[in-house]
Amino acid sequence: MLLDGRRELSSAVPAEPLPWTDLRSDFSGRDTLLLIPNSLCFLDRSLLVSDGATERIDWFDESGGHVRSVGRDGEGPGEFRRLETVRCRDDGTGFMAVDAEQWTVQFFDGQGRYEQVLEAPPIPQGIPFMGEFALARDGRWVDSWFSADLGPYLKDPAAWDGVRLVRVWGPDGATIGGVGEPTPYEDVVLRRVFNHVSADFVGDTLWVLTQADATIRGYDASGRPVGEPITLPVYHRGVDPVVMVGRPVAFGYRQNRAVYQPNVTGLAALSGGRFAVLRFREWREVQRGTGDGGYKDFWPRSFVDVVDRRGRVEASYELPGRAVTLASDKGDRVAVITEELETAVRTVLVSALPGVDPRASRTPVLLAAGPPDPAPRGRGEASDAGPFRLASAGGGALQQ
Repeated sequence: MLLDGRRELSSAVPAEPLPWTDLRSDFSGRDTLLLIPNSLCFLDRSLLVSDGATERIDWFDESGGHVRSVGRDGEGPGEFRRLETVRCRDDGTGFMAVDAEQWTVQFFDGQGRYEQVLEAPPIPQGIPFMGEFALARDGRWVDSWFSADLGPYLKDPAAWDGVRLVRVWGPDGATIGGVGEPTPYEDVVLRRVFNHVSADFVGDTLWVLTQADATIRGYDASGRPVGEPITLPVYHRGVDPVVMVGRPVAFGYRQNRAVYQPNVTGLAALSGGRFAVLRFREWREVQRGTGDGGYKDFWPRSFVDVVDRRGRVEASYELPGRAVTLASDKGDRVAVITEELETAVRTVLVSALPGVDPRASRTPVLLAAGPPDPAPRGRGEASDAGPFRLASAGGGALQQ
């Protein structure tokens, strides 16, 4: 996806259907385990899911059974005030969890035992919304404030000097450096939004997908590029920053939304040097909510695409609802969080990709779903942080 439209558009690969299965009704019949799943990762063969409603990390075994929960609401070790991202080491020896309200990153071992807490990296303007994270097996970790749901941006052009897409930190939180340069769009807010990244570690190699150009790049432990950039096909131009939708005035600010419709987001490494990405097609305008709380949004069909190191799409699998994020076990199992249009209910799906792992079932398992937060934080709020705010990570809507 390029703003200047130089990328040649490709024809979409025909999608293959998958029989999504609801764990609650088709297996144990249990009630919903998760209320607001917002992030997930595989810890070896187990799946960890962060729940923004309960401030805990729910642990599922390979069959989809709930094993235990880690964390709770609070301010002590292993406790969270606004649990967001959870990221696992690909060797199964530990994971990290990000608390946006306490502005901390907590680390746990492979059994879920608390190890340490570090102060989260600073973000321009102090916007209390964090971006993308990834965790390497050697304890290094990365973050990118370009992927924050709301704000921030650098207004002064000179402040962009030396800014990198991804910042790299040591196990003790010390700065190691950064990789990737943001594409310099003229509008400084769109420069952040369109440079949204997704990241994943495979061993010592960091892989980064940038939405703006639908390209995957690899970096070794020293920050040097690995191989050639992997350019993914694009099916639509993806951006219409002209369309604006009025919102009610609040706290002196009139909330308007600029349309942002990416081709791809999310990145998860698979076996054989391949990747899974979330693909969006056929965006359409929809109405979310009613009355004063209603607003217009843009809704796509969502897919999991499997791509090789040349960027070729090997397979595409359609998802129910709008995809939010995904993860893999670095083999051929993937997990996806999706959201329903009418109810905003979020669902966790997990599957072994068909035709990839002969040992695995072709039937994905729906781990959990639940009602949304009655007043989701960050949606439809006014801010003095700047002229635009990203209101919905899934839909890519901006607010002004």
